[in-house]
Amino acid sequence: MEASFPEFTISEENIDKQKELVLNQIQENREKIEELLSIPEKTYANFVTPYQLIHERLGMLFFPVSHLNYVKNSPKTQEIYTELITVITEYYTYLNQDERIYRVFKEILQREGDQLSPEKRKVLEDTIKDFELSGCWICLKNKREKVKKINIRLSQLQNQFAQNLLNATDSYEMIIEDYEDVKELPDSDLLSAKTEVDGKVVYRFTLHQPSYISYMSYELKQGKKREQLTQSVCNKSSTE
Repeated sequence: MEASFPEFTISEENIDKQKELVLNQIQENREKIEELLSIPEKTYANFVTPYQLIHERLGMLFFPVSHLNYVKNSPKTQEIYTELITVITEYYTYLNQDERIYRVFKEILQREGDQLSPEKRKVLEDTIKDFELSGCWICLKNKREKVKKINIRLSQLQNQFAQNLLNATDSYEMIIEDYEDVKELPDSDLLSAKTEVDGKVVYRFTLHQPSYISYMSYELKQGKKREQLTQSVCNKSSTE
Protein backbone atom coordinates (compact mmCIF):
# COMPACT_ATOMS: atom_id res chain seq x y z
CA MET A 1 0.00 0.00 0.00
CA GLU A 2 1.36 3.41 -0.94
CA ALA A 3 1.86 5.99 1.79
CA SER A 4 -0.85 8.62 1.92
CA PHE A 5 1.58 11.32 3.07
CA PRO A 6 3.00 13.58 0.37
CA GLU A 7 6.71 13.51 -0.34
CA PHE A 8 8.66 15.91 1.86
CA THR A 9 9.97 18.52 -0.56
CA ILE A 10 10.10 21.63 1.63
CA SER A 11 13.48 23.36 1.80
CA GLU A 12 14.86 26.77 2.60
CA GLU A 13 14.72 27.55 -1.12
CA ASN A 14 10.94 27.04 -1.46
CA ILE A 15 9.72 27.75 2.07
CA ASP A 16 8.29 31.12 0.97
CA LYS A 17 5.98 29.29 -1.41
CA GLN A 18 4.93 26.96 1.39
CA LYS A 19 4.11 29.97 3.54
CA GLU A 20 1.78 31.26 0.85
CA LEU A 21 0.09 27.86 0.64
CA VAL A 22 -0.55 27.95 4.39
CA LEU A 23 -1.96 31.48 4.26
CA ASN A 24 -4.17 30.60 1.28
CA GLN A 25 -5.45 27.51 3.07
CA ILE A 26 -6.40 29.58 6.11
CA GLN A 27 -8.42 31.91 3.90
CA GLU A 28 -10.06 28.96 2.13
CA ASN A 29 -10.89 27.46 5.53
CA ARG A 30 -12.60 30.65 6.66
CA GLU A 31 -14.73 30.67 3.52
CA LYS A 32 -15.51 26.96 3.80
CA ILE A 33 -16.60 27.34 7.43
CA GLU A 34 -19.07 30.05 6.46
CA GLU A 35 -20.37 27.73 3.74
CA LEU A 36 -20.76 24.89 6.24
CA LEU A 37 -22.56 27.14 8.69
CA SER A 38 -25.11 27.98 6.00
CA ILE A 39 -26.24 24.35 5.67
CA PRO A 40 -29.88 24.15 6.90
CA GLU A 41 -29.73 20.64 8.39
CA LYS A 42 -26.27 20.07 9.77
CA THR A 43 -25.08 16.54 10.49
CA TYR A 44 -21.87 14.80 11.40
CA ALA A 45 -21.40 13.81 7.76
CA ASN A 46 -22.04 17.17 6.14
CA PHE A 47 -20.53 19.45 8.79
CA VAL A 48 -18.11 17.75 11.18
CA THR A 49 -16.28 15.62 8.62
CA PRO A 50 -15.62 18.50 6.15
CA TYR A 51 -14.67 20.72 9.11
CA GLN A 52 -12.06 18.18 10.18
CA LEU A 53 -10.73 17.68 6.65
CA ILE A 54 -10.01 21.35 6.00
CA HIS A 55 -8.01 21.54 9.19
CA GLU A 56 -6.20 18.34 8.35
CA ARG A 57 -5.14 19.97 5.07
CA LEU A 58 -3.94 23.04 6.95
CA GLY A 59 -1.87 20.84 9.24
CA MET A 60 -0.34 18.99 6.28
CA LEU A 61 0.83 22.34 4.90
CA PHE A 62 2.07 23.88 8.14
CA PHE A 63 3.75 20.93 9.87
CA PRO A 64 6.52 20.57 7.23
CA VAL A 65 7.48 24.20 7.91
CA SER A 66 7.59 23.48 11.62
CA HIS A 67 9.59 20.28 11.07
CA LEU A 68 12.12 21.96 8.79
CA ASN A 69 12.60 24.76 11.31
CA TYR A 70 13.50 22.30 14.05
CA VAL A 71 15.66 19.84 12.12
CA LYS A 72 17.39 22.30 9.77
CA ASN A 73 17.05 25.57 11.60
CA SER A 74 18.28 28.74 9.92
CA PRO A 75 17.44 32.45 10.09
CA LYS A 76 15.16 31.95 7.08
CA THR A 77 13.19 29.02 8.49
CA GLN A 78 12.90 30.79 11.83
CA GLU A 79 11.57 33.93 10.14
CA ILE A 80 8.88 32.05 8.20
CA TYR A 81 7.92 29.84 11.15
CA THR A 82 7.60 32.85 13.46
CA GLU A 83 5.36 34.64 10.96
CA LEU A 84 3.14 31.61 10.48
CA ILE A 85 2.83 30.58 14.13
CA THR A 86 1.35 34.00 14.89
CA VAL A 87 -1.19 33.71 12.05
CA ILE A 88 -2.04 30.10 12.94
CA THR A 89 -2.57 31.00 16.60
CA GLU A 90 -4.78 33.94 15.69
CA TYR A 91 -6.81 31.75 13.33
CA TYR A 92 -7.45 28.97 15.86
CA THR A 93 -8.22 31.49 18.61
CA TYR A 94 -10.80 33.12 16.33
CA LEU A 95 -12.19 29.71 15.44
CA ASN A 96 -12.46 28.46 19.02
CA GLN A 97 -14.33 31.60 20.06
CA ASP A 98 -16.98 31.25 17.35
CA GLU A 99 -20.17 30.42 19.22
CA ARG A 100 -21.91 29.40 16.00
CA ILE A 101 -19.56 26.46 15.47
CA TYR A 102 -19.72 25.55 19.14
CA ARG A 103 -23.53 25.42 19.06
CA VAL A 104 -23.50 23.26 15.92
CA PHE A 105 -21.25 20.67 17.56
CA LYS A 106 -23.46 20.58 20.65
CA GLU A 107 -26.61 20.23 18.56
CA ILE A 108 -25.14 17.38 16.50
CA LEU A 109 -24.03 15.59 19.68
CA GLN A 110 -27.49 15.96 21.19
CA ARG A 111 -29.27 14.89 18.01
CA GLU A 112 -27.00 12.11 16.71
CA GLY A 113 -24.90 11.14 19.72
CA ASP A 114 -26.67 7.85 20.43
CA GLN A 115 -26.34 6.72 16.80
CA LEU A 116 -22.69 7.62 16.33
CA SER A 117 -19.72 5.32 16.82
CA PRO A 118 -17.73 5.79 20.05
CA GLU A 119 -14.94 7.39 18.03
CA LYS A 120 -17.18 9.98 16.41
CA ARG A 121 -18.93 10.75 19.68
CA LYS A 122 -15.51 11.26 21.27
CA VAL A 123 -14.59 13.71 18.50
CA LEU A 124 -17.67 15.77 19.27
CA GLU A 125 -17.16 15.69 23.03
CA ASP A 126 -13.49 16.66 22.81
CA THR A 127 -14.16 19.45 20.31
CA ILE A 128 -16.90 20.89 22.51
CA LYS A 129 -14.56 20.79 25.48
CA ASP A 130 -11.85 22.55 23.44
CA PHE A 131 -14.30 25.32 22.56
CA GLU A 132 -15.26 25.78 26.20
CA LEU A 133 -11.65 25.80 27.40
CA SER A 134 -10.77 28.32 24.68
CA GLY A 135 -13.30 30.85 25.94
CA CYS A 136 -16.11 30.63 23.39
CA TRP A 137 -18.49 31.44 26.24
CA ILE A 138 -16.93 34.88 26.74
CA CYS A 139 -19.54 37.39 25.60
CA LEU A 140 -17.67 40.68 25.88
CA LYS A 141 -15.70 41.52 22.75
CA ASN A 142 -12.89 43.23 24.66
CA LYS A 143 -12.32 40.10 26.75
CA ARG A 144 -12.21 37.91 23.65
CA GLU A 145 -9.64 40.27 22.19
CA LYS A 146 -7.60 39.94 25.37
CA VAL A 147 -7.70 36.14 25.12
CA LYS A 148 -6.51 36.37 21.52
CA LYS A 149 -3.59 38.61 22.50
CA ILE A 150 -2.64 36.26 25.35
CA ASN A 151 -2.68 33.24 23.03
CA ILE A 152 -0.56 34.99 20.41
CA ARG A 153 1.94 36.19 23.00
CA LEU A 154 2.13 32.72 24.53
CA SER A 155 2.85 31.12 21.15
CA GLN A 156 5.56 33.72 20.49
CA LEU A 157 7.20 33.07 23.86
CA GLN A 158 7.07 29.30 23.34
CA ASN A 159 8.66 29.71 19.93
CA GLN A 160 11.34 32.04 21.29
CA PHE A 161 12.18 29.66 24.12
CA ALA A 162 12.48 26.76 21.67
CA GLN A 163 14.81 28.87 19.50
CA ASN A 164 16.90 29.89 22.52
CA LEU A 165 17.18 26.24 23.50
CA LEU A 166 18.29 25.29 20.00
CA ASN A 167 20.81 28.13 19.88
CA ALA A 168 22.26 27.05 23.22
CA THR A 169 22.52 23.46 22.01
CA ASP A 170 24.22 24.46 18.76
CA SER A 171 26.72 26.81 20.41
CA TYR A 172 28.13 24.38 22.99
CA GLU A 173 31.07 22.07 22.41
CA MET A 174 33.45 20.14 24.63
CA ILE A 175 36.87 19.44 23.14
CA ILE A 176 38.88 16.50 24.46
CA GLU A 177 42.49 16.26 23.34
CA ASP A 178 43.63 13.11 25.12
CA TYR A 179 42.62 9.84 23.43
CA GLU A 180 42.85 8.08 26.81
CA ASP A 181 39.77 10.02 27.92
CA VAL A 182 37.63 8.64 25.08
CA LYS A 183 39.17 5.26 24.30
CA GLU A 184 36.20 3.36 25.76
CA LEU A 185 33.82 4.76 23.17
CA PRO A 186 32.87 2.58 20.16
CA ASP A 187 34.86 3.22 16.99
CA SER A 188 31.84 4.63 15.16
CA ASP A 189 31.27 7.21 17.90
CA LEU A 190 34.94 8.12 18.01
CA LEU A 191 34.91 8.65 14.28
CA SER A 192 31.91 10.97 14.58
CA ALA A 193 33.59 12.98 17.33
CA LYS A 194 37.01 13.10 15.71
CA THR A 195 38.07 16.42 14.22
CA GLU A 196 41.12 18.68 13.87
CA VAL A 197 41.88 21.91 15.68
CA ASP A 198 45.06 23.77 14.66
CA GLY A 199 46.30 20.65 12.92
CA LYS A 200 45.85 18.48 15.99
CA VAL A 201 43.42 15.55 16.24
CA VAL A 202 40.84 16.12 18.99
CA TYR A 203 37.41 14.79 19.91
CA ARG A 204 34.43 17.15 19.87
CA PHE A 205 31.27 16.49 21.84
CA THR A 206 28.10 18.59 21.80
CA LEU A 207 24.72 18.70 23.51
CA HIS A 208 22.99 17.10 20.53
CA GLN A 209 21.63 13.75 21.66
CA PRO A 210 23.79 11.37 19.55
CA SER A 211 26.98 13.07 20.73
CA TYR A 212 25.87 13.58 24.33
CA ILE A 213 24.51 10.04 24.80
CA SER A 214 27.61 8.53 23.22
CA TYR A 215 29.95 10.20 25.68
CA MET A 216 27.77 9.70 28.76
CA SER A 217 27.12 6.02 27.93
CA TYR A 218 30.67 4.84 27.32
CA GLU A 219 32.99 7.23 29.13
CA LEU A 220 32.78 5.69 32.59
CA LYS A 221 35.17 7.91 34.52
CA GLN A 222 33.28 10.04 37.02
CA GLY A 223 35.40 13.07 36.29
CA LYS A 224 35.14 16.76 35.51
CA LYS A 225 34.25 16.19 31.86
CA ARG A 226 31.11 14.21 32.68
CA GLU A 227 30.17 16.78 35.30
CA GLN A 228 30.74 19.62 32.82
CA LEU A 229 28.59 17.96 30.15
CA THR A 230 25.81 17.14 32.61
CA GLN A 231 25.68 20.68 33.94
CA SER A 232 25.63 22.08 30.42
CA VAL A 233 22.64 19.93 29.50
CA CYS A 234 20.75 20.89 32.65
CA ASN A 235 21.47 24.60 32.22
CA LYS A 236 20.69 24.89 28.51
CA SER A 237 19.13 28.25 27.68
CA SER A 238 19.03 29.29 31.36
CA THR A 239 20.85 32.52 30.57
CA GLU A 240 19.14 33.29 27.24
